[in-house]
Amino acid sequence: MKKWLVVFVVALAFVAFAVEWVERCAERGDVLRYFEAGEAVLTDGDPYAGSSLALSGYLCAPFFALVMVPFALMPRVVAASLWFVFNFGSLILLFSVSFYLLESPAVPMAPWLRRKLANLGRGKWNWVLVATAVVSARLWWDNLGSGQINVPLWAFAFLSVYFIQRGKKVTGGALLGAAVLAKLMAAPILLYLLIRREYRALLSVVIAAAVLCLASAVFVGWSRNVDLNRRWYEVVLRPAVVEYFYYTLDRNESVPAAVSAYNKLFNRGDLTRFLYLRRHSRWVNAATMALFASVIAFFVVKCGFIKKRAGPSARDNLLLSLIVLTGVLLQPLTWLQHFVVAIFPYMAVLYYARRRGPGGARNACYALVALSFAAHTLTTADIWGTATEDVFFRLKIVTFGMLLLYAAVVIQLFAACRRPRLPAALPASEGGE
Repeated sequence: MKKWLVVFVVALAFVAFAVEWVERCAERGDVLRYFEAGEAVLTDGDPYAGSSLALSGYLCAPFFALVMVPFALMPRVVAASLWFVFNFGSLILLFSVSFYLLESPAVPMAPWLRRKLANLGRGKWNWVLVATAVVSARLWWDNLGSGQINVPLWAFAFLSVYFIQRGKKVTGGALLGAAVLAKLMAAPILLYLLIRREYRALLSVVIAAAVLCLASAVFVGWSRNVDLNRRWYEVVLRPAVVEYFYYTLDRNESVPAAVSAYNKLFNRGDLTRFLYLRRHSRWVNAATMALFASVIAFFVVKCGFIKKRAGPSARDNLLLSLIVLTGVLLQPLTWLQHFVVAIFPYMAVLYYARRRGPGGARNACYALVALSFAAHTLTTADIWGTATEDVFFRLKIVTFGMLLLYAAVVIQLFAACRRPRLPAALPASEGGE
């Protein structure tokens, strides 16, 4: 009876949130930009009109605007409802695929899901799942609330890695190609595939992206397709490279923005000095990027990735966590919602910390995860108000929180590289039911 009562309360809360979300997003919200991009394709308009990296707007590839055309044909409330269901399903998929990447690669998906649901509340894994859902709650909650594409993007990106690790190179590569083409934020996974020498999968990524770009011309015409891709280059790709160090908006939580923000904070009273240092902050940011790249290169060498290696292991999963975190931290413009990718690193750190048993490294990782959670969750406007939240954003507290998670991943990678190579899954005696 208690079980059904809990199910009823959760279902009621879900329906209430869904109804409120649909009503709000039918009138405003980030998802409207996707619907409007689909409408622009239908009416021969410009989906990038009024958009820029600094002002936001529609910043995805033209391919994704074509995907949104069916939503543009629907009544706004119906489209928002379907998009919410898609986002929520993608969130479940993201948690499930993250789980699978850490579990035994031989476990098929459907039986695993049935087994874990049947044993909900009794296995060691459930502690990791619940803890991950809690520490990342604000990240996925804000994504559901805004309707952004980040949750589906990372769900399908990690699903592609799952397929590639299990030998389905073409399927995984094609899926990753579509994800990267929809939003370049998933591109760092290509580095992971390159390190693992997954050349067939990388070729599939390139072919899939090229085919999807060309297929767009079938629906909008060749010249129109060229114009849309040119606008994407002008609005998104070129500014991201040429003006990389200058997106210092208060809510930009990237590492380059944090460097520039503290440069400005420490030199507020001396404009001349600030302008001088800002020119040189590009070198500081370049050095920061080199430092992050050096950390990845160090673990590629230390953990033996230079050698040809078979099968996914703890090292692979932790290196993947390190790479995707680095990508989001170093991209030109990083909003809070972009850090939903941290679901996988959080789960990997908690999983391997618990697996390795008591010790200073495990306690340090737990402390870093707790502080990271506090940095991005306990600084919300719901607790302190909008004005104080803006101060937290200007101080880049969320960025520091993600850097703490980054440090926890580094600690676990050190532990994984010091010991003999371990399989990705818990042994049968530790793995629960």
